[in-house]
Amino acid sequence: MLLEKVQKKFALTKLGAENLIKACISCTISYIVIAMSIGVLYFFYLRYVKTIGR
Repeated sequence: MLLEKVQKKFALTKLGAENLIKACISCTISYIVIAMSIGVLYFFYLRYVKTIGR
């Protein structure tokens, strides 16, 4: 269902549509990983600042 919609919308072959979906999924996962790493660094920074303030 999604594959056919992508094929028609962007005028792709079946292989092109599959690869586009794979690329979108991999980019989404990589952005989530980057955002999580920044969040973890921020969390440790806040803990570090609180310990210095004591």
